[in-house]
Amino acid sequence: MTNNSTHCGRNAKAGSRREFLARPANLETAQQRAVLDQLANWNRRHAEARPGDSRLEARIANYELAFKMQTSAPELMDVTYETAATQELYGIQKEPTARFGRMCLLARRMVERGVRCVQLVNNDWDGHGECAANHQANASRIDQPIAALLTDLKQRCLLDSTLVVWCGEFGRTPVLQGNKGRPQSLRFQRLDGRRHSRWPND
Repeated sequence: MTNNSTHCGRNAKAGSRREFLARPANLETAQQRAVLDQLANWNRRHAEARPGDSRLEARIANYELAFKMQTSAPELMDVTYETAATQELYGIQKEPTARFGRMCLLARRMVERGVRCVQLVNNDWDGHGECAANHQANASRIDQPIAALLTDLKQRCLLDSTLVVWCGEFGRTPVLQGNKGRPQSLRFQRLDGRRHSRWPND
């Protein structure tokens, strides 16, 4: 999902611990801000003596980005700020939609805050046998959350500036894996042996 640019961030699983977002317990926000300001001052004085070298400016920008993440990410990740109706829309309080619903809700919260690229992954679609059961189970996890994300983006006037792409990709040899397996028909394969299924929003 892209919102007017192409920036990509690190991967993170739903519910997993986000590393380095919390400051040391004995360091207040104002103290950390003062440390970064002093460090930036020293770094800029160092950079002035070395014009044309952008590496130090990039490092300063990295420090500032890390500080912004530490101060804004905890609120971003706390979906209890959302109304009960919104949480119900995404299905985050029930199974089987809780995990992917939370991911989709966080995606909307990120887009609201200007995050330029958000990627959500629901794996385990690689069904070699019992494909009907596999795909039905996976679809039940993501159908409501995806619909909720599109609905929520639209009602907040964010869909006009956000490109949403749903994409599935896999590649196999052209064989049939049992009578309930996945048919690997040559008719649907590209020359490099891989197949794609995707839809973008208009």
